[in-house]
Amino acid sequence: MISEESSWESSYSFNVESLIESFESQSFDTFLWQFSGDADWTIEGNEFIGGSLSARSGVIDHNMISEILINMDIVEDGQIMFDKKVSCEDVGSQTGNYYDYLAFYIDGVEQGKWAGEINWSQNSFNVSAGEHTFLWKYTKDSGITSGDDAVWIDNIIFPPSYYSSMMLGDLNEDGSINIQDVVLAVNIILSSLEYNAAGDLNQDGVIDVLDIINIVNLILGS
Repeated sequence: MISEESSWESSYSFNVESLIESFESQSFDTFLWQFSGDADWTIEGNEFIGGSLSARSGVIDHNMISEILINMDIVEDGQIMFDKKVSCEDVGSQTGNYYDYLAFYIDGVEQGKWAGEINWSQNSFNVSAGEHTFLWKYTKDSGITSGDDAVWIDNIIFPPSYYSSMMLGDLNEDGSINIQDVVLAVNIILSSLEYNAAGDLNQDGVIDVLDIINIVNLILGS
């Protein structure tokens, strides 16, 4: 810090936290999820890992699909990670073909697909900075139904992003992020105000010093 009479110059270095979607809010409203295909995904408590809820593919019949997707503006290069469980018709033993399966896409390009009986496991894929569409699709062909005939995803960790269904950091909802929002976040930490999801930048269910650091980061445009 440099001080010359009444002038100060300070340098700060902050990191933007990754966003986590664990579906523990019991709704798809925390993030702007979209659905397409023949049946919407649902949130259920029968299958999960690390929490008590997960997202399940919609109930579909032969030759149908169930898709869940989200558009995000990624701040810096990183990785998207998620847990998945699969219970459906397996890959053809002779042909190697996929019939019923879960597939994951970034910007319409398939990154991976899984079929058969796969217990909870994690996958990660590289993501560059910029706007991207992340899509999970459960596809059924015209033949066999096997297992639970469903797939699940949970604990999605997005690369650093300023994304939210609300403007993260804008606690007073005035359309901008400024020192007033920092003051409100501090007051929440001091328990003088109720929890405000816009101040929970790392989506861990608690507003703390890390969230204030990220709000300041947004103000500084770092």
